[in-house]
Amino acid sequence: VVTLEFKINYVKPTKGALQLRAQAEVVGRSKRTAVCRCELFAEVGNGWVQVAVAQGTVQAVGAEQQD
Repeated sequence: VVTLEFKINYVKPTKGALQLRAQAEVVGRSKRTAVCRCELFAEVGNGWVQVAVAQGTVQAVGAEQQD
């Protein structure tokens, strides 16, 4: 695949974070392209805080494409 677009929004700093957790999903797809979204959370104290959001668009290239 090749990246057509990629954007990251940093919501909060992760200073003092014990762990990081990411949750990703495919928001939409067509035969050759897919839009993906990822949210990043940091463990701070007794809870999880969102620290970043990313979204990207990728396109399949080459003979090994799948429908």
